[in-house]
Amino acid sequence: MSTPLNINQVLDLETAHQKQLWGHVLKSSQLMMVYAATGVGKSFFTWALGLALATGSRFLAHNCPAPLKVLLCEGEMGLAYTKKRLGMLVISLPSSPRGEFFKVLSKDHCGGQLWNISNPAHQKRYNALFEHADVIILDNLLSCAFPMDRRDNEFAMWERIAPWLFMIRDSGRSVVMVHHTNKGGPQQMGASTKMNWLDTA
Repeated sequence: MSTPLNINQVLDLETAHQKQLWGHVLKSSQLMMVYAATGVGKSFFTWALGLALATGSRFLAHNCPAPLKVLLCEGEMGLAYTKKRLGMLVISLPSSPRGEFFKVLSKDHCGGQLWNISNPAHQKRYNALFEHADVIILDNLLSCAFPMDRRDNEFAMWERIAPWLFMIRDSGRSVVMVHHTNKGGPQQMGASTKMNWLDTA
């Protein structure tokens, strides 16, 4: 049985410090969501950020201090379009990322659709890949978080997803999730409760 710590024990704990990965916006051990309307440029923003993180270069107003291993999970376009878009972005970089520092898991690798992060069995598949990444980009939630069956709903889904994301964050990794806004307004699509679990949105 776990024993609570007294305040002196808590204050004496040696804990890992969060590292700034991209200014004050993205740090290690962090859950971040980027959401906007269709066509605004969510993917361009997050992919460009991922490439800057992988090369340790500057992106917009902030420097990325050192190259990090980035895994892009792309669930909409497939490898052909992903290749085209990444080629456009790499041209603007001062240097290209080394092979192991930027990897892509496409929906093409997963039978036409990214594995479902609300499915515990599929979470284990991701875990094996995430071991080799510092930052994971999930682009986008609609393509990788969906009901397991007809009785499933968004609240039940996120009760399974949240502990898994916390486990990834506790391992020192950061997750950047791309999401859409509602058609009628500026809020992120779906239940707002998932925003409570994020560090940055």
